[in-house]
Amino acid sequence: MTKKEYIDDFCRRANCPVGSRTYLLRIAGNIIGAGHTANRDSMGTGCKDKVRLGRKVGYITASFATWLADQIDGLED
Repeated sequence: MTKKEYIDDFCRRANCPVGSRTYLLRIAGNIIGAGHTANRDSMGTGCKDKVRLGRKVGYITASFATWLADQIDGLED
């Protein structure tokens, strides 16, 4: 699977332009945890398009899918 195919499939399955951290991780199959993404955000190496609504953190779905695809070994360019 190519990165573009993964990103397109992820966005189609998420079916929303913005999703909460936990929702998008569930779509990704819980391959990483919410704590891991929170730590990456605090280190400045997480998804760049983060949004907040009160205490909830979410991401622009396409940006999160792109960030996640870049983290996964084995996807073709």
